[in-house]
Amino acid sequence: MGIEDIEHRYSDFVGEETTKAYAEILDGRIIDRENDEGKDLEFRDGNRLVRIQIKSSYEYFKKFLAKSLHKAEFIPLCFGEPGSKEEIIKSLRRYGAWIEKDFPNRQEILEGVAKVRKLCYAGKGQIEEALEAA
Repeated sequence: MGIEDIEHRYSDFVGEETTKAYAEILDGRIIDRENDEGKDLEFRDGNRLVRIQIKSSYEYFKKFLAKSLHKAEFIPLCFGEPGSKEEIIKSLRRYGAWIEKDFPNRQEILEGVAKVRKLCYAGKGQIEEALEAA
């Protein structure tokens, strides 16, 4: 077993534990399985069923966000230590993401996620135009 195998197994373990923590806080149900279309957890926000992706590492968070942009399909996501249920839901509604409280440049990243969400909802043509302008 190489170092990459160990890192992958550790990442899977941390990811599972993080997803369980979010499920408990949000009174949600873990749905992470094959063909889940990238969603790990579902919970109720009032009458609305919300499905989200949970990431335990910022690198995986960025990769998932880039993949969403490439596919023009936004899935709300959470990264790092969860906050309270109210804090998470408020952030998901406003930005499409929750990022642990003490993460560097947290506000800038959340605003960037909100822009990605807006581009994904606008469609692939808008994304290509934005990338060309950058």
